[in-house]
Amino acid sequence: HALLAGNTAIVKVPPTTPLATARVVQRVAEKLPAGVLNVISGKDENMAGLIQNPDVAKVCFTGSVNGGKRIMEMASKTLTRVTLELGGNDPAVFLEDAIIDDAHLDRLYAAIFDTTGQICMNAKRVFVHRSRLDELVAGLEARLNKAVIGYGLDEGTTMGPLHQGAQKAFVEDIIREAKDSGADVREYGELPGGDLAGGNFLRPAIVIDPDPSLRVVTQEQFGPVIPIIPFDTEEEAVRLANDTWGGLCGSVWTADPEAAQRVGSQLVCGYVWVNDHGATRLDLRAPFGGMKQSGFGREQGIEGVRAFQDTRSIATIDPEALAAMAH
Repeated sequence: HALLAGNTAIVKVPPTTPLATARVVQRVAEKLPAGVLNVISGKDENMAGLIQNPDVAKVCFTGSVNGGKRIMEMASKTLTRVTLELGGNDPAVFLEDAIIDDAHLDRLYAAIFDTTGQICMNAKRVFVHRSRLDELVAGLEARLNKAVIGYGLDEGTTMGPLHQGAQKAFVEDIIREAKDSGADVREYGELPGGDLAGGNFLRPAIVIDPDPSLRVVTQEQFGPVIPIIPFDTEEEAVRLANDTWGGLCGSVWTADPEAAQRVGSQLVCGYVWVNDHGATRLDLRAPFGGMKQSGFGREQGIEGVRAFQDTRSIATIDPEALAAMAH
């Protein structure tokens, strides 16, 4: 959480932040003049005093939808400005003419399973033209069959654990729900044993053509599982992609630039990739942020700069304008 207080930036590092990340933030703080960057670690319930401090001009929050709602509620007490970058249920839409070769499949695989699916802007639902469904599934399966689950710093590991037991339990539950519904659920890889047995590890999974009411479709999984949903028309694809609570990011995969613009402009989300998707693919010159319950406000680009500015108007008397206003 980054907060701006006058010329002072305040960063809150949640207790669940990986130690390596916290150390990076600390090293950055040590390189800056005293007071410019302050690192505060604590529980959420102890942050109200900071967020509602009258010296704090703005709160920028990245986290869950419910977390954003709590931040906004606390900030409302002092009318502190907020920018909220919250969760997403990002669609990746593969049109009939999509290029499904190794390069594009590698991009899609990374967009889904990077960081074990634990990135807000990862692809969370894949929509593919029915005529290309088998081809896309086969391409993902070829990569999932090579997944090596284990300790993230071990050589050869390609997929690490989920960040906490509660998240593992949630993802397990939505996978179990999909299986119980009769959906085609396919899991890959082997769970680690030895000292890692019983850790927060899950086998990556895909769910093919599930009932749209299942939680694997309607909720943000934030784990290594994704639904793959066929469609027949472009209009159907857009409708299905937009039929969700979130609107953070999306992607359109097609060989036709005009189709990319046509479909991309209809997706109700703040950032759309063409033939690509994922956090590492952001263009930092472009504004980034969500719609609907994925939040509001923008980071990056000129809009991101202006989000930390207020507009002031200074009016002087103009005799001609004043005369024109006379009644």
